[in-house]
Amino acid sequence: MINLLPESERKAVRREYLFRLSLVALLLSSFCFLAGGAALLPSYVLSQAKKRSLEGQAAVAQRSAQLTTSAGADKELSTLREQLSFLSSNLRMGVPTQMLFRVLEEAGEHIALSRFSFAESPNDGVTLTLSGTAESRESLVAFSQALKKDPRFAQTNLPVSNLAKSTSVPFTMTIIISKDKRSQSTP
Repeated sequence: MINLLPESERKAVRREYLFRLSLVALLLSSFCFLAGGAALLPSYVLSQAKKRSLEGQAAVAQRSAQLTTSAGADKELSTLREQLSFLSSNLRMGVPTQMLFRVLEEAGEHIALSRFSFAESPNDGVTLTLSGTAESRESLVAFSQALKKDPRFAQTNLPVSNLAKSTSVPFTMTIIISKDKRSQSTP
């Protein structure tokens, strides 16, 4: 095929062809980019809404956990305040220390006390609960009898189940100190 166009015109036609081809390619790629963005837009909006929803739920859960922890701490603090007020009122009367020293005197070397607690009993007295280990059943019974004979103690309870073993006897004993006997025991 014979080309009748001069060389300069052929180059100009070739340039114009490449220019139009690149322009069409640019327009086509721009259209594809915009169409893809438009197709992804609903997914993006939906994922952002889901993210905000989850962040809100996480904030509510965190606040709820803080309130629960705070409520638990408040409850524990109120319990501690009640116990402190009970002990401070009884400490002014001298009950816990005097009675505990009396129990320790009677315990001697055959009874090992591991735990004690004071609590208010229903009849406006104080309940002293003792736990420990006795060397023998006989020493535990003697300890209980000595505490029963003490006029400062209204009632001494040693369950029979504590006497099942004959040596190294673990026990829990309850001593009730009535209100009128508490006031008698103060110096």
